[in-house]
Amino acid sequence: MSHDPTSRLLTLGAHTLTETELVELVFGPLEPELLDRLRRFEFQGEVGLIPRDRWVWVQAWEQLKKDWLHKQLTGTPLSCADQVRDYLQNRLATSRIEQVMAIYLDASLHLISSEVIAQGTVNQAPIYPREILRGAIQSDACAVILAHNHPSGQSQPSAADVMMTERLSGLLAELDIRLVDHFVVTQTQITSINTHNGGVRG
Repeated sequence: MSHDPTSRLLTLGAHTLTETELVELVFGPLEPELLDRLRRFEFQGEVGLIPRDRWVWVQAWEQLKKDWLHKQLTGTPLSCADQVRDYLQNRLATSRIEQVMAIYLDASLHLISSEVIAQGTVNQAPIYPREILRGAIQSDACAVILAHNHPSGQSQPSAADVMMTERLSGLLAELDIRLVDHFVVTQTQITSINTHNGGVRG
């Protein structure tokens, strides 16, 4: 079996490569300090540290993945949890500040649109029910999926997350709109508040 990373990626898949091998395939060899900054998503592509063309390539690819995942979900019922999780992981997992996203769905759970409705700090972001209700009404949505990220890596929802989810479920239900789920997203995990809390009322 070849020990060349490129050959192994092509024959066995990217998941068989080490982190160092993956980084070197994308960026070339890196100093440990710079690799550590990349792991913390603190690097913004300073000229001279990483080749500019490599950084541009990575940013373009990340945006393409977001666009393609969005198109993949359009017209497909979001009854498949893996699809939703992939989408949210790609959109929220690497953000260094908390963001709140609402996904608006039609009666068959097809994607209508999604939007970031709030941005906060490294450990909190405000969730404004009126913004979610406004977006749902303007989208003519019949269902909503809510998600926010925890940059801290803490995957469990807080008591405030659970209380807000229950409140939103009730408010949306009054408009005959279903809150399908509310997810907490980290770099390595996505937690359903429905599952954690035994199901959201409404």
